[in-house]
Amino acid sequence: PDAVILAADTSLGLDGKIIGKPESKAHAFEIWTALSGRQHDVFSGICVATASDFFSEVVQTRVEFQHLTQSDMENYWATGEPVGKAGAYAIQG
Repeated sequence: PDAVILAADTSLGLDGKIIGKPESKAHAFEIWTALSGRQHDVFSGICVATASDFFSEVVQTRVEFQHLTQSDMENYWATGEPVGKAGAYAIQG
């Protein structure tokens, strides 16, 4: 009853579709090809809950990718960072 629960998650929006985590290397490359040289939206949601209170918020950020080469994608995949990340990337990476 005294617990504080914090949850957060991120997803991407491109051309009216939600882009989640990659299912495979091929899927990551498909995502990056779609994002390459374009802008997309990143939605970050957070929720804090206690037994008596609840707060949630979603923040939208516009991100622009440079044009990605096959080599860029291969090198980034090799880092392991894209696995489990919405859009197959982490902005801090």
